[in-house]
Amino acid sequence: MTLYENFLKRKQNDETLNIKELSPKNLEILFIEESISDNMIASLFGVKSSKVNYLRRKNGITIRNSHIKKFLYDQSDIFMELNADIKEVMIPNENITKISKAVVHFAFWNGPIRICMPM
Repeated sequence: MTLYENFLKRKQNDETLNIKELSPKNLEILFIEESISDNMIASLFGVKSSKVNYLRRKNGITIRNSHIKKFLYDQSDIFMELNADIKEVMIPNENITKISKAVVHFAFWNGPIRICMPM
């Protein structure tokens, strides 16, 4: 039984479902994993779809974010290996001086940073 079917069964048994009791994790499961629309979730909880949309966006639950998470989690071993390889290439001792000079130049490109001390 899916989470949506569980909520629907509870609603059919005359239980009042409160949107405030819906956890971000359950909202993510409904929207991303079970592909339930904002309108269907809203009708289930007796609120406007804009409220569900607001809650989703507030908690970062979007289709775009789900694709990014899936890609990053599925590829994490590859990224860790690539990161280690790039560190070996980019940060040998002879490059540390060049990198530090570039960082200092960027940080002070508009002149020295003045620290204002309260008197």
